[in-house]
Parts: sequence; C-alpha cells; structure tokens
Amino acid sequence: MRQAHVFLLMTAALGQAQPPARLVDLKAFDGIVLKASFFASAKPGPGLLLLHQSNRTRKSWDDVAAKLAAAGINTLTLDMPGHGESGGTRDDKTNASGIETAFQYLVSQPGVKRDVIGVGGAGWLGVLNSIEVARQHSAEVKSLVLLSGETGRDGMQFLRQASQLPELFIVADDDEYPPTVEAMELLYIASSNPSKKFVHYSASQDAPWIWYETSDASKVPANGGHGTDMFKVHPELPGIILDWLVTTLIKTPGHAPADTVACAAILDQIRTPGGVAQVTRQLPDARRKDPQAQLFPEITVSIIGQDHMRDREPKLAVKVLELVLLAYPESADAHETLAEAYLADGQKDLARQHAEKTLALLDAHAVPASSWSDTDQRRGEIRNDTQQILKKLSAAATSQASPQSQAPPPVRSRAEETLEWWNHVGNKLIAMAQDFPEDKYDFKLQKDERTFAENLIHVAAVDYDLISRVSGSSIGPDFGKDKHNPPRDAYKTKAEVVKLITQAVADGAAVIAEQGDAGLDRTQQFAWETGRHIVHNSYLWMSGIEHSTEHFGQLVVYYRANNLVPPESRR
Repeated sequence: MRQAHVFLLMTAALGQAQPPARLVDLKAFDGIVLKASFFASAKPGPGLLLLHQSNRTRKSWDDVAAKLAAAGINTLTLDMPGHGESGGTRDDKTNASGIETAFQYLVSQPGVKRDVIGVGGAGWLGVLNSIEVARQHSAEVKSLVLLSGETGRDGMQFLRQASQLPELFIVADDDEYPPTVEAMELLYIASSNPSKKFVHYSASQDAPWIWYETSDASKVPANGGHGTDMFKVHPELPGIILDWLVTTLIKTPGHAPADTVACAAILDQIRTPGGVAQVTRQLPDARRKDPQAQLFPEITVSIIGQDHMRDREPKLAVKVLELVLLAYPESADAHETLAEAYLADGQKDLARQHAEKTLALLDAHAVPASSWSDTDQRRGEIRNDTQQILKKLSAAATSQASPQSQAPPPVRSRAEETLEWWNHVGNKLIAMAQDFPEDKYDFKLQKDERTFAENLIHVAAVDYDLISRVSGSSIGPDFGKDKHNPPRDAYKTKAEVVKLITQAVADGAAVIAEQGDAGLDRTQQFAWETGRHIVHNSYLWMSGIEHSTEHFGQLVVYYRANNLVPPESRR
C-alpha cells in the first residue's frame, strides 16, 4: 500500500530527532578542498546529492537533508567551488571537478546503494549541474529534483532522451529572477518521462526583473520565491520533495506514478479513432525497455472508459478498459470496471470471470485495490459494485433457464463477424508457423515458388498494407521497395517469422474491433485483380482474408509433401 508506506516514512522523518551531519573535507581532482555535509541514514539505502543555488550555500538544504536521512536516504550536501566554505574559483571546469568528487564520495560510503542515486539542485547553478550529473551517471541516477533553474542544450537533449528518469520540477511565479518560470516550463516540456511532476506556485503577478541570479545576495532582494528560499514561504514543500524521493528512490526506484498532465499526448491519442489499438501496441514496446513502465495513470484512462459507458457505448468502453487492465493487471478496480463494461456489452462469461477475479484480489489483500486508492471505503465500493454485477449475471442465468420460449440472440455486428473470420484464418497460419520444423522453413516444391517462410512473410506484408490503408496510418514494419515481398534475410529465424505473422493478425484484429461497423462502411480507391474501384473497407478485409486462405492452402500442400499433418487436420 504505497500511500500508507510513504506516509509512515514521512511521519517518522518529520517527527523524530535527526542525527547530526558529518562534516566532510573533499579533495577534488585539481587539489581544491571542498566542504560537504553527510547526513547518514540509520540503515542501508539510496544516496542523494544536493546542490545549492548561486546565492546560497549547502546549509540551505540542511533541514530537508536531515529529514531525508531519517526517511532512509543517505544525503550529501556540497558547497560548490568558490562558495560557502569551499575553496577554488567559480567556473564550469572547477564546478565539474568538485561535483564529480562529491558524487564519488557519496557512492563510496558504506550503506549507500550506489546504483540508486538521486540528485537535487536549486537555482541555475544547482539545476544546471544536477542535470549534468544525471547525464554523466545515467545508469546510477534514478530521480531528479529541480528548483528554479535552467540548463543548456545538452541538458535539454538529455531530458528529451531520458524517458525512464522521473523528474520533479518546482517553481514560483514570484521568483525574483524572471524568467525562471518560463525556463522551468521549458525543462518540463522537454522531459519525456510520463511520471514527471510540476509544482507551480501561482501568484497574482510575476516578480519584476531586477538582475540576474548571482552569488551576490544583496543584488536582488530575496522574497522567498527562488530555489530553497521557497521552503520558508511554502512549508509543505519539503514534504513534497520527501514524498517524491521516498517514492522514486526507496519504494519504486527509478519510477513514480504516471501523471495525467505529463501523459497528455497519450491520453489524446487514446481518445482518437484507432488510438486505443496504437497505445495497446506501444505499451509492450515500452515494457521491453523497462518492465515497470507506465504510459498513463490508471484512473485517468478508466474515466475515459467510463465516459463511454455513460454515453451507452459499451464496445468502445470495453476496448479502453481492456487497455487499462493490460497496464494494471493486478488492480481490482480495473477488473471491476471491465466486468461492468463486458456485462453492458452482453459478454457475460467475461463479465463473470473478471468479477470473480476482482473479489479474489480484494480477499487476498496482497496488493492495493488500485494504483490510485486503497482505502477501506474504496475497497468496499469496489466489492459492492462487483456483487451487483454477479447478481445481475445470476438473474440473467435464471431467466435463460426458464422453460418459457426465449427470443433468439441478437445478430452480431458486421465488424464482429469480420473479426471472427480474420482471426479464424490468421490463427491457422500462426499455428502452422509455430508448428512447422525450422529446418524445413526454406522448403518449396518448385524453383519459382515462395518457400514456407516466404509465404508467411508475404501474407504478413500484404496484411500490413491492408491494415495501413484501412486505418489511414502507417502500421507495421517498413518492408522496403517491394512492400509485399520483404526479403527472407530480414526475418532469418523461425521465431522472427512467427512474431511477424502473429503481430500482423493481432494488429488487423485491433483495427477491425476499434473501427467497428462504421469502419467497414468507409470507402476508398482500391486496385485489385478486378481493376480499380471505389470500394468499402469491408471489401478490403474480405480480400485480405481470401488472400490468407489461398496461402493457407499452399502451406497445407507443403505439409503433405513433407509427410506432415497440418495442425488443422489433427483436431
């Protein structure tokens, strides 16, 4: 239970007496002596490096650092070269040397998990160098906290590419060094992480520009709107930072819950025609890079699905809520809302299956009821809704068992009928691809024929051409100039061929289901053996199914020629 866990850690950190910091003298690579403070945690845990703004010193972080150590995060604060009690000059080269020395000291300390490190910085000096530390140590740095600063082009490019690094951005309208707000907004926009968070303290008007942020604190009067100065004006801010770092360094290192605002592009995509199918394909791709990746918040997309329910669009609701469950498979809340959608869509067996799964998850108490809420009240509401679904299913079953004559089931939609045949033929080809011996994948009966593997690759390529035409967007691999006949060398192994044909069938099914009958009725120009015509998309799907059936028959011949029995004939 993430909320309870984080709350207990924060309560302990804010309430208990803090151990004193250990003063540290660090000798940089260029011989300069730097002053730092190390706030050690009582037990092994992650490390955190905190960098100050140009008109403050490491001591501006002291109170927060002590609370972080009490929460289990070993924290090092540093007077950068030429600041506070550190020697040296204030230049980029000296800063880089000094900060690298501090980083290496932090990760070398007993009890510090050197592969789980956070970095926080305030002002342009702290933010610029914090991003640079993350860029130089991207494998170790799992979280960033950035207050009132900016970075250069290299830093911006890093934020664009570091899609797996959660970042917390904090700024105030009354920052005395405008345009800091706009600079921080640029950083936030540049970040590609779906869990990034922006804390923006609003004011009736922005502070006037007086001078640049410099080390001369008397140059511009401080008003509590810049960097660590915000802690006094906004006393809740240290707790926000503490919560963020406990989440991203202790509870789920390198991860934070997906944020609705940060995921705006994905959410817009989900609400466009064909978008659910696209995101359904994107999620497995993201999880191949990061098994814990989330592209969107559970509750936000659940709301989109429930909006379809309220608009009496159960089929659309099912597709959206299936995506939610794909992303959050252990959520009782996701199973319950999908069960409700299945029931509304007449898919009673699936409705019962997911309702029963909901109760099993709630009864086990092994995981939170959802990613966004696990209160007793919420668990009770999920349970009550699930029981209502099961009551409706039981009533429907009793009614069907009645000896009274029952009306015949309603005719399925044309899209459902098309989808059934698409999957029926496609699954036959997938079964063959999985079953046929790999050492015979290049078998063919005659010189000018396609081999077994080439037949499957060709079918997948034609399918993707059809799918892209119907969807109006490019779906599937780039097959090159001869888009219907990709080279065998592009798919050398049996596993690669099986993956290609399986994905082609799945992508086609997703488009048929997403577009429904309305998609079948759309028209476009199409050239086929019978000439160029304006045809309905249903004609294209029929042509694709017929094309796959022809090659299925050819592959049956290849089976028989090798004294093998096709999977379909073994039933």
